[in-house]
Amino acid sequence: RPFIAPFRNFERFLKLSMMDDSSICQTMGVSPAKPGVYPYQLDHYTCRPCQSHISEDDYIDKMRKMICSSDGSYYVLVAANADKEPLGKIRSFDYNPRNHSAEFGYYLPKQNRNKGLGSIMLRQFVGLSFGDSKYNLNKLYATTSSGNIPSVRLLEKCGFTMDGRQREHYWIDGKRYDQLIYSIMRSEWDVANSA
Repeated sequence: RPFIAPFRNFERFLKLSMMDDSSICQTMGVSPAKPGVYPYQLDHYTCRPCQSHISEDDYIDKMRKMICSSDGSYYVLVAANADKEPLGKIRSFDYNPRNHSAEFGYYLPKQNRNKGLGSIMLRQFVGLSFGDSKYNLNKLYATTSSGNIPSVRLLEKCGFTMDGRQREHYWIDGKRYDQLIYSIMRSEWDVANSA
């Protein structure tokens, strides 16, 4: 069974970040072989703007700096085999110590979707996050596009509740989509996982 592990091996993390996902590239009209373009930067459902094309060295340097300066937690979902192949990634950010809350985001390459890996990764991440006394979280939340049905289903399957929506927040391929805000409270997680 796959498990999440704290980010420790930078090269494995980069390998996952730079995996080729030709369907994303096709959606955005970019050649998957184009240097300096990484699939997560082109994902159809991201709430972040597509990033400019940078060299692989610049990307690696940028990722190192971001991870080292972050207050959040980075985890990689790894296969439970000898290679411990990276399968997905998840991280928290925007930690608010006053409100005891943090936002999180996740990514699974196309070849790892629809296999139950998202549920495994998200459930393990939520359990670890609420169990971390350093942050003493009361709430975890995530946002997604109303057009990202797989992400909506994953969040709801794992016990998250939709708190609200920002109307027509995203403009993707000439269509407008709402931003959906999902959260789970520590008390809800504890009840759902006490049985």
